[in-house]
Amino acid sequence: MMTYGPATLTDLVADGTFPGTTRVLTLEEGTFGNASFLAVPSTSGDSAGALVVADLALSPEQQLAKADPATWGQFTVLDLDRLDPADRRGFEQLPASPVVPPYEELAANAQPELSAGWVTALDEGWRRAVLGG
Repeated sequence: MMTYGPATLTDLVADGTFPGTTRVLTLEEGTFGNASFLAVPSTSGDSAGALVVADLALSPEQQLAKADPATWGQFTVLDLDRLDPADRRGFEQLPASPVVPPYEELAANAQPELSAGWVTALDEGWRRAVLGG
């Protein structure tokens, strides 16, 4: 299975959708990596309000809640080295997943995300060569 969010596999194993032996595959030569992005459209009717929401989403508290496997289990976009010790400790105390390797392992040899123009071709190639093949 291909997914943009490997953390979802932890729940899929826990609920029995996939067997307990399921593990996220890492490739020696690396993979494409990406992050979720927040943007404020130039046509926004309330740019100041949108910036408040973006700041909240990027706060250590919200990022920690997002990283908690009981909530979502996604890795944070924050640089833990730049957090104060109490906030950093929260991330360090999160339980490890038996399915998803640590971020450092997943990010090893990661290449930057391709431009949006490649998405359709990659999706079609995946369906044709992997799913259909």
